[in-house]
Amino acid sequence: MRVTVSISCFNQEDKITNCIESVLAQDYNDIEILVVDDHSTDNSVEIIKSVFAAHPKVLTRLIVHNTNKGLSFVRNTGILEASGDAIFFVDGDDTMVENSLGLFCRKMNENHADVVFGSFRMIDEKGHLIREYKYPTAYLEGEFAFSMYIEDYLMNRRWVPIDVWNKLYRLDWLRSYNILCSTKYKFSEGTFFTFQVALHTNRLFALSDVTYNWTQIPTSECHREITQSRLHVLVASICAVFDLFVDFRNSHGNKDIPQGIFYLLNFNCLLTGFIRQIVFSKLSKTDKMLFLNTIKNNYRDNRIRWNHVIGIYNKISYLILISPFPYILFKWYFRHLKIIIKIVNYFFVRNNSINREKENTNHH
Repeated sequence: MRVTVSISCFNQEDKITNCIESVLAQDYNDIEILVVDDHSTDNSVEIIKSVFAAHPKVLTRLIVHNTNKGLSFVRNTGILEASGDAIFFVDGDDTMVENSLGLFCRKMNENHADVVFGSFRMIDEKGHLIREYKYPTAYLEGEFAFSMYIEDYLMNRRWVPIDVWNKLYRLDWLRSYNILCSTKYKFSEGTFFTFQVALHTNRLFALSDVTYNWTQIPTSECHREITQSRLHVLVASICAVFDLFVDFRNSHGNKDIPQGIFYLLNFNCLLTGFIRQIVFSKLSKTDKMLFLNTIKNNYRDNRIRWNHVIGIYNKISYLILISPFPYILFKWYFRHLKIIIKIVNYFFVRNNSINREKENTNHH
């Protein structure tokens, strides 16, 4: 099985060499390294060509966009141009953990999986560890396997694998469902893409092994401050996810949508939208209320009820969202979020321990 490792690059002259070399150092040889450069204005393209020239025996390709189109177009170029049987996305400022690609491929081949994803670590620009995010190892098959994994393992966790990177996808599967990033938006491309993946995945393998280093760079696209124009783009992208959800529900008639799909929808809107984009950005109260009301109206129009909101943090966020004074409550809620998480986790861990003790007692 050939794997196309699709690397996105835009003005990353100081990071791209480490990224490519981390791919070259993998324990899997049947690879194509495809770098898609989104019209860099620094020396990234020259550096990529130099690295490729030093490894003539490796199948490499460089595609340079003639204009800066955005990360969604870069991802889609990778999917459309890849020559492999599977595709693995890497951002140009990140790196793969040594000997991880072979593990991905073995699990995909052994289980005929549509998608295999691994755990990851967050590091700073100097390579210092910030935090590790480890998912439980599991294989699930059947309709809505991605949703099943969320329901079975991730219901009370604050992080779900919504990013495009650190996942191995079967290319024929992606193409059969025409799963692409939405090109209407220049950021938040993972939200729309992963929601499509979750709707169509029938065989999923998750790894607890840390396989990816995600570098936190304050000047990168996802860390830029939200402005008025970017706010409207974010609102449009959230609405697009709702539209995708409604279209899928309508096409399946009266069939029940799994709770894990609702969880993913809520995670994207409530946690990703509020925490990462809105609450911690320098927007006026009016702009923030625009975002809050957009989501509130979408929830009302699509009949998303309390029992559809899964996960303790989403439940709290949703309760505040439908309250009369959402902005004031959200401001207080996120200001004290770390304390709230500690309290919730304490009772959650405590209740789980008590339940396990009861089960062991009953078993004996």
